[in-house]
Amino acid sequence: MYNAISLIIILPCISWLFPLFFGRQLGYVFVTRMTSTLIIITTLITYYYFYQLLGNNNPINLELFNYLNIDYLDINYNFEIDALTITMLLAITTISSMVHIYSIGYMETDPHQVRFFSLLSMFTFWMIILVTGSNYFVLFVGWEFIGVTSYLLISFWVTRLQAMKSALSAVLMNRFGDAFFVLGLCVIAYVFGTLNYSTIFATAYLINTDLLVLIMLALFIAAMAKSAQFGLHNWLTLAMEGPTPVSSLLHAATLVTAGIYLLLRSANILEYTPTVLFIILWIGALTTLSAGLIAICSNDLKRIIALSTMSQLARKNLIMILRKQSICVEFIISPIINNSQVTKALYYIYKYKYNNNNNYFFNSYFALRLLKEELWKVNIISQLVGTSEAIRLLSNIYTNINKRYISIKHFIINRLLFINISILTKRIRVYTKNKKKSSYNNYKYDSILTKSSNNFLINRVGIRHNSNIIKSKDINIELKPIKKDLVEHKKFVQWLAGLIDGDGHFNKSKQGRSALLITMDIRDQGLLFEIKHKYGGHIRKIAGANAVRYDLRQDKGLINLLKDVNGLIRNPKRLLQMNILCKHYNIETKFSKPLTYYDGWLAGIIDSDGSIYFNKSSGQLFISVSQKEKHILDPLISIYGGRIDFSNSKKDSYKYIIYRKKEVLNLLDNYFKHYQLRSAKDIRIKMIPKLYELYIYRNKPEEVVKYAEWISFLDKWNKIVR
Repeated sequence: MYNAISLIIILPCISWLFPLFFGRQLGYVFVTRMTSTLIIITTLITYYYFYQLLGNNNPINLELFNYLNIDYLDINYNFEIDALTITMLLAITTISSMVHIYSIGYMETDPHQVRFFSLLSMFTFWMIILVTGSNYFVLFVGWEFIGVTSYLLISFWVTRLQAMKSALSAVLMNRFGDAFFVLGLCVIAYVFGTLNYSTIFATAYLINTDLLVLIMLALFIAAMAKSAQFGLHNWLTLAMEGPTPVSSLLHAATLVTAGIYLLLRSANILEYTPTVLFIILWIGALTTLSAGLIAICSNDLKRIIALSTMSQLARKNLIMILRKQSICVEFIISPIINNSQVTKALYYIYKYKYNNNNNYFFNSYFALRLLKEELWKVNIISQLVGTSEAIRLLSNIYTNINKRYISIKHFIINRLLFINISILTKRIRVYTKNKKKSSYNNYKYDSILTKSSNNFLINRVGIRHNSNIIKSKDINIELKPIKKDLVEHKKFVQWLAGLIDGDGHFNKSKQGRSALLITMDIRDQGLLFEIKHKYGGHIRKIAGANAVRYDLRQDKGLINLLKDVNGLIRNPKRLLQMNILCKHYNIETKFSKPLTYYDGWLAGIIDSDGSIYFNKSSGQLFISVSQKEKHILDPLISIYGGRIDFSNSKKDSYKYIIYRKKEVLNLLDNYFKHYQLRSAKDIRIKMIPKLYELYIYRNKPEEVVKYAEWISFLDKWNKIVR
């Protein structure tokens, strides 16, 4: 696996260096095909790892060598592929492959094809380095080299004076942002003593807020320069002087999203800096407003695309602020980034074909008579992929769509969004008042964005409520939860109560700080991410142990969790701990009602302290739960069957066991179909029917097919160590 990870980095490097040194001997035909093939192979490998990471939150690490090791600072060339990295890699490699293939025809008559393809591969290589690095140093190396490569690509046609001026403008503006990046890295190294993501994010909450604000301000200014946000945006419209594939790859798809990636990667620091969040909020609003204003007066199609890029990047910043960050990255921002990048890259390519097939200059005031014809298409597709994406898709299909109407529509949307930002800012400020450290992870978007004054913002930005996606065109809408979602929420909190009864711990420190801690096996960290998505908090790996710990300390998330599980906790020890926290937050503690058959508590307690194992000699299958308090397990016998044994192996605990085949199958058919386990134990639960089916063939080698199935099944069962 690690060799294949290395290929993601090595293949683009070969695609860059090989033409650079041997391109003249090999010829442009071989070079263009070879570089395109290597990038396509890299793309396929990326998709393979995307498939591998589906449902698996364990990052893949690759350690190369040590770069610097002094008394107080240790820097390594290490790489890591996690959910955010693989998301960016999908977009980078996919679009790079498309651009390489398109460039074969586009640069067919250019005498410098070898240099062009070498530079394209060079940019792809350093962009991959940027997103796969496991520390800020590797990210900075990739950051600097993509800036250099962008200068070389914009000024590719060196005989054009305007192209050289545009390239110089772009590189100078990026150098300005890079100076602040260096400042941010210096402060990070001074404060944390390391540049590794894991260490920095795990200890960020211990650092003084003022230092974190300084760090994030420096990084945000660097991101502003790279992503062409308001105040540092002039270079993007000028950079359109390069070849069309360059604009498609760099200034629509990958280079400009590097700033967004930096903020996403630093989100664990950003969540402790409300001041920087406000700045990002206002800069994003100003950028969308100014881009809409400028686009109204522009007739240059390439310039309009550049302004659309500015607006889209600003909206990504806004979405990052308005949504919960942790799951936002994997499930919300990721498809938005990919959709925006791919469609905008295709738009640049289409622009070239449009100008070649239509021998006239683009006029934004043309074809006003088609406005009514195209209006319904804009509205429908806007609901599916967003307004900005709808414009680009429709432009590929309908060449005569009215650009003036679109520009004005964007201007109106941006203006209303800008007005609503002030209301949102006031509500966030009230929430963060009198808090030394607070996290935007805990802003419950269903509480600060559900009033009628903000409904237009909800509709246009696309805020996802806990129950459904709001798609109404009516401004004065109400959020009406769907009954099915309420049922799922009830199942979730019942399961969570069982999990807390097993591996949870409510704690109040001597300083009066409340917390919930849940410790799980590292293979089950996925279920902790579900809890983090709902209530906020942090997840850390425990040093020297194959375990992770979920830590929830923010008041908002903790109060919501206490209200949800209040009346569902059955462990007396946990109940006493929770009572202390409830008194602190003025919440009345409720005792649990008698357990019933259809209750998610059993699934939660099995996920925490349960096990599923099989005795080969007796052919007996056991589903067990261990607890120190016997009376917690007593109600399970009358409801689900089974028995309770005393176990000396686990610190004198009691073990509830279900072992009769009839009882096990009854649980599978009637309980686990409604309340699935969320840990890796669920894999064995689903394998139990097959186990009963094949067990009778364990001593029948004459039944060749069934015996082979039994051996194969047993091998799979043993690989799941539970």
